[in-house]
Amino acid sequence: MRLLLISNGYPSKDLPFASIYVKNHFERLKKVPGYTVDKHVILRKYTATIGSIVKLTKCFVAFFGKIIKSYDIVHVHFLSPIYILAYFYKIIRPKSTIVLTLHGSDINKLSNRYLIKIYSFLLNKNDITIAVSDELKRKAEQLLSIKVDYVLSAGFNDDVFSNSGLSYQERDIDFLFVGTFKPIKGLDTLIKSIETLDNNEIKFVFVGVGPLKENIDALVGRYNVTVIDGLSQERLNDIYNKAKFFVLPSRNEGFNIALLEANFCGTPAIVRNIPALQNQVNEWDNGFLFNNVDDLVDIINRCYQLTDSEWESLSYNSTVKSKDYSLTNVINKMRDIYEKKG
Repeated sequence: MRLLLISNGYPSKDLPFASIYVKNHFERLKKVPGYTVDKHVILRKYTATIGSIVKLTKCFVAFFGKIIKSYDIVHVHFLSPIYILAYFYKIIRPKSTIVLTLHGSDINKLSNRYLIKIYSFLLNKNDITIAVSDELKRKAEQLLSIKVDYVLSAGFNDDVFSNSGLSYQERDIDFLFVGTFKPIKGLDTLIKSIETLDNNEIKFVFVGVGPLKENIDALVGRYNVTVIDGLSQERLNDIYNKAKFFVLPSRNEGFNIALLEANFCGTPAIVRNIPALQNQVNEWDNGFLFNNVDDLVDIINRCYQLTDSEWESLSYNSTVKSKDYSLTNVINKMRDIYEKKG
């Protein structure tokens, strides 16, 4: 099986964990006997408009080196604009199979009606379309007038993440956020909640980088807040296992991998009540859902006063519920898809 992975998101020195799931797929697939795996990716970096145009231009020009090679499967992660490369590869090598995985931002941010028409046309040559959640499948089918063949999450790396079995009392981080510090992540809601709580006994930890870092840094010293710029996956596993709750206030998501990682480490989640996250969190099962600042404040206060047995039930359910989404299971399902068509 000759496989090419294409993605406009891949970890870099600046953003070492951005789109880490694409790297995880690449590294895991390389280990499969009988598979030859290449990649053609754009590293995730913060750039201005001109920098982004330069990155894309270099990526498109460099792709000519891939066209001369023969691949059974070309798997594209994210739709815009990188899918164009797969479209042209299919024209040149019509016997190849093109697989597209939609991750969320590629559909959620697609609003220009001309681009929608263009991608609807381009996807006529696509062989297999995958969405990472049921909600994203529904959006993609409605927006692009296409058929999504499979729903399959990106998967968390079960070679790295595990539940160390620490009890509620042994975990010394009350509430943890892991992700990019961007407005879409709803961090203004969490920041406002911390200010409203005004309780220095409650410990909050933020792990990530991004344009809102200054807003989060401003909480340090005023409240019991720690900000960590970046961690290896192994250190992140330790942090998840030290946290009592994972907080995800995102206003829009595809299928959140950090939430899966936290859940697998036995950390229940508190998430915004949006369709994509409703599929990942059930009330009083593996976490809680909130709608606004007042809701989040109430839930944080409630969670801060849970009994050990109440938290242990949530923790156990979190680990069990997330097991199906391990990278091992996802790659096995992905191989089934490839080998039916390759």
